[in-house]
Amino acid sequence: MFDMENLPGVEAFDSATLALDSEADTNRGMESLTANTRAIAAAIKDPAERARVDKAIKERAYADFGKGAVIIGHGTIKNNWVRPKVCGVYEDDWLARTCVNFGGIWANTMEEVVYYKGAMDSNGKPLHSDNTYSLTFPADDLPPKYAKYFWSVIAVDGKHMRVLPNPLNRFLLNNQSRLQYGKDGSLTLYFAPTKPAEVNDGNWLPTPGSQDYRLTFRFYGPRGGVAAGSYYPPAVRQFEGR
Repeated sequence: MFDMENLPGVEAFDSATLALDSEADTNRGMESLTANTRAIAAAIKDPAERARVDKAIKERAYADFGKGAVIIGHGTIKNNWVRPKVCGVYEDDWLARTCVNFGGIWANTMEEVVYYKGAMDSNGKPLHSDNTYSLTFPADDLPPKYAKYFWSVIAVDGKHMRVLPNPLNRFLLNNQSRLQYGKDGSLTLYFAPTKPAEVNDGNWLPTPGSQDYRLTFRFYGPRGGVAAGSYYPPAVRQFEGR
């Protein structure tokens, strides 16, 4: 009903009653928000109220959503990775729910998988597909330590949250990739438009397109620090190579 680059104003409430009547909300704590939404849907039948609500959305809600999107509602940041506070089950955290829904039409619960969003490198600069980046896990802190089932990392564009097309049709790196570990047992992943010299092909995720993008690191069957909320992946560093 709307383009992700052009969010709706008051017209979003034109279908609110239809949406709310279609299926019961399984998230507890949303009852008051549901009631408010129904009240607004009824109120905007008045032209003056419709104009007032539209102005409030565009002057206030857009700004609040923009701020919340950075940390997925009320999430936390470390090493420039964002960990959401809630996912899949939101209770009354409507801002986090909105941010997750904007980035994807569906999400697992945090008991099933924990997602980390990375949009900046170690220097706080936006990740750009023209650059080459590396992500190194020390031998004693590899991703499988925190995933009961498996882990994966994908790169998505910053506008529509879709995986970056590339000639190899390679859209993720995970524990099933043909990874090569360092002599010390560490693991380094690379994100670059072309494969850096002397880098193992299986450790490289192509990022063509001359655009800003973000990484999503996923731990399926989270355990240890990922389940507890204390762990964050290492910082993504710009890689110069030789």
